[in-house]
Amino acid sequence: MSKTIIERDFWNDEQIIDEYSPEDKLFMMYLFTCPRGNSIGIFKMPIKLMAFEIGYSPEAIRTLIDRFMNKYGRITYDYEVQEIAIHHALKYTINKGGKPMEEMIERMLKDVSSINLIKKVYVSMKEWWQLSKRDIDQKIMGLFESEIKIRESILNTNTNTN
Repeated sequence: MSKTIIERDFWNDEQIIDEYSPEDKLFMMYLFTCPRGNSIGIFKMPIKLMAFEIGYSPEAIRTLIDRFMNKYGRITYDYEVQEIAIHHALKYTINKGGKPMEEMIERMLKDVSSINLIKKVYVSMKEWWQLSKRDIDQKIMGLFESEIKIRESILNTNTNTN
């Protein structure tokens, strides 16, 4: 069983302090720590499974997803491929770098089905990465940029050949 480390700064986030209900905090912490989760915050997450694990109805999960997408702007859920992106997960989940960490992030990005989710996380994190003084943040930004470029190139090639 792997461990998930969440920065304590999570609890100092102004939006979490000012706007989140206890149910919202539980849902966000669940997304960070659920068994299918990962450090980049983009992973497969069927609604029925979330409902089962948290003990809520699928309708309650859809309500939470809607609230986190439209009210808080913290996640994006792709209903077609059943993947979720936690926009700012990388602020709270990665605190040191190195080659193994970079390779892990590359693997995780390749496992994501939806390029749109990768782009959403990239756009939401870009300013934070640019302001960060940590080397790992610059490297992560570069890994996201590289993955987006590769996927867009493949999409363009497939579009031009059809």
